[in-house]
Amino acid sequence: MNLKTPIASLLALFVAACGGAGDHQATAHEVDGDGAASAELADLEPGVAYWIISDDDSTMVLFPTIHVLPSNLRWQSEALDKRLSEADEIWFEVLPTELNNQASVQALTMAYGMSPDRPLSERLNSETYDRVDALASDLALSSERLEPFRPWMVAVTLATMDLVRDGFDPASGVEMVIGRNTPDEKERGLETVEQQFSFLGSLSDDIEVAFLESTLGDIERGQQEIKDFAEAWAVGDLSSLEALVIDSIKETSEELYDVIITRRNENWTTILSKELEGSGNDFVAVGAAHLIGDDGVPALLAARGYTVEGPLRD
Repeated sequence: MNLKTPIASLLALFVAACGGAGDHQATAHEVDGDGAASAELADLEPGVAYWIISDDDSTMVLFPTIHVLPSNLRWQSEALDKRLSEADEIWFEVLPTELNNQASVQALTMAYGMSPDRPLSERLNSETYDRVDALASDLALSSERLEPFRPWMVAVTLATMDLVRDGFDPASGVEMVIGRNTPDEKERGLETVEQQFSFLGSLSDDIEVAFLESTLGDIERGQQEIKDFAEAWAVGDLSSLEALVIDSIKETSEELYDVIITRRNENWTTILSKELEGSGNDFVAVGAAHLIGDDGVPALLAARGYTVEGPLRD
């Protein structure tokens, strides 16, 4: 199977849970690089698009995020800080406190991201395995350490390490930044870390291997898609975001689109609709791909009769 969807864009969706998984997290920060990509993004004039959902007595800001970003990319503003301070509750894909529980994340990595009984070398053809070995070596990572990993976990590991080398950092992702300044009592989660792991862990074998093969090609090309994705997100270019992620996934694999986008958006819309039945102010920070397009959460909430303003920019 030829999986055309860029792994980097998928990584931007999933690193919220998987960016801290396995023993690649410590290794990633040992990778040296010139940070050229982050330097290119540093001079952008920020204008992240967002939506406001409302009814008679509730207001909800939907703010799109990327889970791994260069530390020097400007996206915060006084207006954003004001909305966060006014929110009664701040919603994330996963609670930051849960995401930071490394013991739990490691256990889930073992459960969903590893298969010691089926080592990587037995899952891949020789050509793909040799490409993994070459890229792992380039990232100062022994391929033997990857042997127990499932292909999807190898994909996330190598892609994250390569992005870190190029100046990106999971600690600079939007949720991590917002979470560090959010009191625990205001945090709410739309799903659990285990649910996020299970999404990729449930992929069929052929899609999982194709996912890895696509990652290898994307890394070999310099992961240009994630850099384009970050730039489009920062300036509020929704048409480019939709083309880079939504259209690409749809054209490639209905299974992948259903697992990553459709089912999760429908679940989140149900949760957020119930929240809107009450009163007050909410702020929702979730991956950008979940807020754009006809299947995005704003469109789904509009279909349920809520007032939707946006996309807006400060």
